[in-house]
Amino acid sequence: MFHDMDADHFVKFVIREGIGETPEVVYYISPCQRIYVQANGTGRLALSATDINTGIARIKLGRVILRQYRYAEAETETRAGYDILVKQMDPKVTWLVSARKDLVEEYEALKQPEQAAKFRAEIAATDANPPEVSAKK
Repeated sequence: MFHDMDADHFVKFVIREGIGETPEVVYYISPCQRIYVQANGTGRLALSATDINTGIARIKLGRVILRQYRYAEAETETRAGYDILVKQMDPKVTWLVSARKDLVEEYEALKQPEQAAKFRAEIAATDANPPEVSAKK
């Protein structure tokens, strides 16, 4: 059963930027997100920095942060996860497909069109190439 947003269900973080005239930026982070961030940090201690699960966790965390419009932080996590997985997995794996889309959104928001174009090109190349099928003998 879902309840209205209150202190039991959401933690409110207020970040103030600048002095006085800059408005406050408010983020609501659910307890699930907070636990996920804590678990991700713990998992990083237990797993290798290049482990596939570390890459997946960082892409997931990047998505959570992206949905809060915190583009620079999201890009850091998404790109780190992408860099781990791209070396170890097929380019058509769901995690890499979603990471590319997130990176395009993040780079556009960060006013980095050349980086966004790079990942758009990777999306197009991945879409154009059919999946490899092993030949039966």
